[in-house]
Amino acid sequence: MDVEDIMTRKIMTMNCHETVLEAFKKYRDFKVGCLVIKDNERCVGIVTERDLIERTINITPEEKEKSIITDPKKQK
Repeated sequence: MDVEDIMTRKIMTMNCHETVLEAFKKYRDFKVGCLVIKDNERCVGIVTERDLIERTINITPEEKEKSIITDPKKQK
């Protein structure tokens, strides 16, 4: 079996200027495991369920999505 046999082709995206609360609503409404974050038409990161759980515990729901995205430049 190849990865393409199990992958999802429809990708859910959101703008980096949307709020974290809007991200939670997209997870609820679309039942996705991650959201690709865009700034205009450029992909700038990804937000996973784990990101939402671990990084939003101490912020307000109005906090911007870009504050919690996983940035590949910051990965070790």
